[in-house]
Amino acid sequence: MNKKIVIQFTALTFVIRFVFGGGVVICEQLGFMLNDYTLLYVPFLISAWSPAIASLIVLRKNNEVSSIKEWLRNIFNIKTSAFNYLFVVALLIVYMVSMLVTSGLNSVSPIYMFFIWLLASLLAGAGMEEAGWRYILQPELEKKFGYLLSCLIVAPIHILWHIPLGVGTSFLWNLINIFGITFALGAIYKISRGNIFLCVLFHCMINAGMSTIMPNQTTLGVIITSIIMISVSITVVSINKHIKS
Repeated sequence: MNKKIVIQFTALTFVIRFVFGGGVVICEQLGFMLNDYTLLYVPFLISAWSPAIASLIVLRKNNEVSSIKEWLRNIFNIKTSAFNYLFVVALLIVYMVSMLVTSGLNSVSPIYMFFIWLLASLLAGAGMEEAGWRYILQPELEKKFGYLLSCLIVAPIHILWHIPLGVGTSFLWNLINIFGITFALGAIYKISRGNIFLCVLFHCMINAGMSTIMPNQTTLGVIITSIIMISVSITVVSINKHIKS
């Protein structure tokens, strides 16, 4: 594990996140709401892109990539097997079906909205979080701690990163949800042998799916869904490891 890169990435990600994301929160507390003052979207987006921004800066600083072009090429490597893409879709289906069965359906938008939300999730930074979490943090931690423990380390870090969004009911829901999603993303990374694009895609698909087919957000539902996602992910990783050995 490259401890230097892990520390630099994590520290820079949180500095960017809390300076810009925290700044937006303070502005809203003072009455300058995001939807009313479009200039606030600049620090908001910088905050959302903080893992990606930190990833690029740290990897260039440590000569792991030579340019932004190489960095983007490593992230958006779409060349992988059909099985890996099917695995991503299967995990999405497991997640959505579990949420719907355990929480119930709230509302449904037209199917084309899924693709609009998919693009929005990428541009707003959600998918590009994986340019940090799965490009640097989890792979480096796995070198020392393995899949299971690295997921248990990454999840709380990701949760702390969400603090500028607030700590109300939705934060509790996200806290539980992030554990299940972290294990799923870690499994995608391992099964695909380090394909970051599939992690970006899955993250965006989860956001798009939840914005298109909207289940009721119940605590019990998200707990059960997270348990299912963790169980499925660990099982698939274990089977894959057994087959390779």
